[in-house]
Amino acid sequence: METHRRVPNITDDGHPVRLRYAFYEECLNYDAYRAAQQIKGPTLIVHGDVDEYVPANMIQQLAKAFPGPAQVRILPGANHHFGRPEDFRKMTTELANWMTSHLSK
Repeated sequence: METHRRVPNITDDGHPVRLRYAFYEECLNYDAYRAAQQIKGPTLIVHGDVDEYVPANMIQQLAKAFPGPAQVRILPGANHHFGRPEDFRKMTTELANWMTSHLSK
């Protein structure tokens, strides 16, 4: 039985990161939807529509879990890591614009 899995390395050095199965088991102890219910302030979620790890319906469900105002921005063609330079630029621009508009109040 294999006790390790490999996930993409977001540093993009071409070598996958090796994770022990215990990492996945520990993840079962966390509930992002319940944690979101504790965040009272405004929230922005930027998500790629070709995210290979997190389906769009989970993002919509997460946005509904926030008691405060939550906005979702979907970037067409972007993957989980916003790996293309133009996707990364769009994601960071969305976040910067949102923070500027919300933190300057």
